[in-house]
Formats: sequence, C-alpha cells, structure tokens
Amino acid sequence: MILIEGRFFVAFIQSTKNFFAKINKQEQLIRESEKRSAQPVIYVKRFPSRKAFFQVGMLFSIASLLVSSAIYFF
Repeated sequence: MILIEGRFFVAFIQSTKNFFAKINKQEQLIRESEKRSAQPVIYVKRFPSRKAFFQVGMLFSIASLLVSSAIYFF
C-alpha cells in the first residue's frame, strides 16, 4: 500500500519511458522538432498513517480469532 500511495510505480514507469526516449534516435528527433523536454519524475513523500494500518490489522486478527474459535468450539 505504501508503494502505491507513494506513486512508486508511476515514477518507475515515467523513468523507464524517459530512459527509452533518450536512447531512441527517432524520439530524440521528435522531441527536438517539437521543442519539448523530458518530463520530470515527481515523487510524493506523503504516506498513510502506520498506526491506522496497525489498528485495522489488529481488528482483523481479533475478529478472525473469534470467528475461528466460535467455529471450532461450537
């Protein structure tokens, strides 16, 4: 979840596109003729609260323990 929220994959895809655009001669000529530059990769350093993930994880753990105990003993 942290990788998705941090837009890791978007930045990875943009970096890969920029890399292949730089080594592709045809793409270089198109960029020069259109006078456009490479798109900068934007990184977001805002992550969701780990406390919330921990609380939800504990809630699911307790709920699954209760349900499995109920099924086993009844």
